[in-house]
Amino acid sequence: MTSDIDPEELEARYIDDVSDFERARYRRFWIAGDRRDFLTAHVLLRRILSSRLGVAPRQLMFSADARGKPSLVGRTIGFSLSHTRGCVACVIGTSSQRLSIGIDVEPARAGARLDRFVELFLSGSERLELERRTQGRTDWLFRLVERWTAKEATLKAIGCGITAVGGGCEMRDLIGVDEEEGRQRRTVLNERYQVRSWRREDYVISVAVDGLERLWLQSEPVQVQLTA
Repeated sequence: MTSDIDPEELEARYIDDVSDFERARYRRFWIAGDRRDFLTAHVLLRRILSSRLGVAPRQLMFSADARGKPSLVGRTIGFSLSHTRGCVACVIGTSSQRLSIGIDVEPARAGARLDRFVELFLSGSERLELERRTQGRTDWLFRLVERWTAKEATLKAIGCGITAVGGGCEMRDLIGVDEEEGRQRRTVLNERYQVRSWRREDYVISVAVDGLERLWLQSEPVQVQLTA
């Protein structure tokens, strides 16, 4: 969560951790909260990778493939990054994991672009299934955002964003849904991917990894506090 982070203090302490390219992107945000979340996310990723690899945060170099999926230059470690207003999240693969890993975090609040998401990124059959599953339920909002983040995380693991496929790619084509009533987190499995979703306050976080690494997602998300 980033709401308690002071944007000016954050910049003063951590701006040197990021690259010139990231700084330029950071400066383009007009809203202070958006700048805060962007910088927090990229510093968090660099600091965790730095601790894992024994390299200074600023020395880490990133590249992107033709579809925009980032990778570390000279390293074979999977990672993914996501941020939304008030919350950032990242996931780092183990040394044995493939690069197929993705994460997404979105707010589960009324008015949080949900109608637009349903219109653009869910197929007709997915909309009907979602309506059936959420009818009369008090947690329908979280259910919807779980579907959103699970789809986004899986597509990021594959290497493309949700805007690239929209509603033309059904979740059932990516992963099979296996829901258990009353659980706040869900495991979604098929031959290729495992997806798990967690609720944290007013946000939903979903992580997708290659299905061969199924045991890895038994752990819970850990909240990290940036230090000097």
